Amino acid sequence: MRLLAGTSSSRLIVRTCQITLLDGRTPLASVDTHRPSYPRSAEDGKYIFPDIAIFCTASSDDRKARYFTMWTHMRDALIYRAFSATETSSVVPLRSQEWRDVLNGDMFKHDAKPQLLSRRGKAKLTKNRTQILSLEQILAPCLAHAGVVLDLTNHPLDMKLPSIAQARASLWEISELNFRLEFKALDKRLHIGHSTRLESREQLVYSCFPGSNPTPFDCAPEHANQGLAAQDWREKLTFLLRLNRVMESWAGYRETRISVLDPGTYNEASVSDLEFRLARFYTQSFFESFGRACCIPMALHVA
Repeated sequence: MRLLAGTSSSRLIVRTCQITLLDGRTPLASVDTHRPSYPRSAEDGKYIFPDIAIFCTASSDDRKARYFTMWTHMRDALIYRAFSATETSSVVPLRSQEWRDVLNGDMFKHDAKPQLLSRRGKAKLTKNRTQILSLEQILAPCLAHAGVVLDLTNHPLDMKLPSIAQARASLWEISELNFRLEFKALDKRLHIGHSTRLESREQLVYSCFPGSNPTPFDCAPEHANQGLAAQDWREKLTFLLRLNRVMESWAGYRETRISVLDPGTYNEASVSDLEFRLARFYTQSFFESFGRACCIPMALHVA
């Protein structure tokens, strides 16, 4: 997938992350958006972490540089914000435009002088300050819980485009964080059948992620091309079967007629077919549950 197209001399026109599901058949393209969706609240169409499309569709290299710089600057705080919600259940997702405001640094801009602005400018400043306040309210509670003081005074930052390797790594991490949290949320919404302990259900979901002790936030770069993003079909099969085990208790699974074979009978073609069917059910289910496209596992492309 070509991302970050622009005119920069640094030529950040790269295949930053490759969609790995479906061997070129993108699962998002197969989503039937004409079918009704049933989001339960306005929060369902929002994101815990930025949609990477924000970085890819930025209107200029300067804006791309600002977005990447701000993500790097705020990364730890934003991950902690999401992590703390596992205990407090208070994380507030943001609309794409709100994430643009965050990544543009608008929440740090307190230096405008109202007396120098036109009436329209003053109205816009008032609106911006209201948005900034809401972002402060979103970030401050979780940080205060950890004894961290949120300082939104103007901080000079060196806004520059990252290297290709850095851009790839950042976008992969953001996408993977979103995928894992979305997967967990979708399972919580669609799981039916016998009740199980929350811890057991979470461990079943986490088993679909690579690593020795995987969690939604353990997105280490060395795991980027493993698990559901593995290039070797034998390795990928292990995680597809785990994914199927999670999804077989979801509402609507029976209608998919996904058939699972004995693991020893699979070959590359049958693994690809299983992957296609699971991905199609996953992406369609997410759209119908949350009213927007989901994030999917991606490989970290290495040139």
